[in-house]
Amino acid sequence: MPEVPEVETIRTILEPLSPELAGSYLRERLGRRSKPVKEALLDQTVVAGIGNIYADEILWEARVRPDRTCSGLSTRAWNKIAAATRTVIQWGISTDRMTPEDYLTGAGREYRNIPDLGVYGRQGEPCRRCGTIIKRVIIGGRGSCYCTQKGNVPFCHPFVTSRKGHPMHDIWNPWHGCRKISEGCAHCYVYYQDGQRGGDGSRIYRTKAGFDYPLQRKRDGGFRIQAGELIRVCMTSDFFLEEADAWRPEAWDIMRQRPDVKFFLLTKRAGRIARCLPPDWGDGWPNVMLNVTAENQRRADERLPILLGIPARHKGVMCAPFVGPVSLQRWLGTGQIEQVACGGENYDGSRPCRYEWVWGLYEECVAANVRFAFLETGNAFVKDGRTYHFSDKQEQRRQAWRSGLRHEGRPIEWDLRYPIGIPVPPEDLYVPRYRCDRCQECGGRMICNGC
Repeated sequence: MPEVPEVETIRTILEPLSPELAGSYLRERLGRRSKPVKEALLDQTVVAGIGNIYADEILWEARVRPDRTCSGLSTRAWNKIAAATRTVIQWGISTDRMTPEDYLTGAGREYRNIPDLGVYGRQGEPCRRCGTIIKRVIIGGRGSCYCTQKGNVPFCHPFVTSRKGHPMHDIWNPWHGCRKISEGCAHCYVYYQDGQRGGDGSRIYRTKAGFDYPLQRKRDGGFRIQAGELIRVCMTSDFFLEEADAWRPEAWDIMRQRPDVKFFLLTKRAGRIARCLPPDWGDGWPNVMLNVTAENQRRADERLPILLGIPARHKGVMCAPFVGPVSLQRWLGTGQIEQVACGGENYDGSRPCRYEWVWGLYEECVAANVRFAFLETGNAFVKDGRTYHFSDKQEQRRQAWRSGLRHEGRPIEWDLRYPIGIPVPPEDLYVPRYRCDRCQECGGRMICNGC
């Protein structure tokens, strides 16, 4: 009697956003394999549509090294990988940054320049969670980038942030690097990050792929930055830096071409603002907010009078890093200041932030009905004589939110228009969305651009 051949079992192949994609499914299909998990994720017979970039980003989001063998992963790790798969793929779809059309036309080579990516193409740079240098290895014949940090040490700066819950899409850095000029610069996060990868934060240069970010378009022809979004400018430098004088006119021209977008400018060089404004500034552009840093009372006394003497439609104050008590009462009473934000210091040698400093600013803003946001506690936070240490940036923001020290204040009225001069109707304006759990208790939520 001839042998009957075995009938091969038909295996299910799931889509990345399928409700059935769970840790149990991945563990069942991949958990017995001895190959690295990065290589296994690229197996299109298990989950369809995960390519090399997405695999790196998924494992970074899940905090799993790509060289870990599948058989050595715990149930918890598989659950985190499944959850990260949905997060990363949904992000990819919503940002429309990586498409087959781009790849086929050769634009795929620029993927490594997408600012939102956590690790792909960022070898030699500091991890956005912990500051550890990102490493690149070859796994299964494919380049794989990952954070080498052991353990779970989240890292985020209020303006240089991660994809999940703390968006990167609201940052525009036309140039990078700065010179230290005041007390708040002592432990500059840019110097820290650049130093982590063997760089020099004082090296100032014009960025390449990101210089014209507000003008970049998606494949459908629309702008990547939507009408109504709030874009923070030069968060790894200073917009009014002397060394950037040759590049600034072009940056102003880019903002001039996007009157439908809000631009947040922050500087410690208040004395240079007036001479660096564009010729058609007039009483101020209706979509630009000028902000000065006031890390202590000395700098508040120095910079606030200058800011108030400059014509501008929108003005704000950033007390970060908050390294000394600050009173803004005399300037809040003028009605010119629309927003005040504060936050403690991080990175090497963090100086403590004190609860009474934050409370004092909060009370002054409430009395003047000015928007106030307590962003984060910083690494060291003193309350009632006790010093609390928070190395986890998410916890810093959670504690800031739970303090209740925030005030919506009077509405900030933006006059946003399409380039042809027509006002942007409310239904066409970008609305921030807060989709992840950590957003619900985040000190930066009030001034955040959303996920």
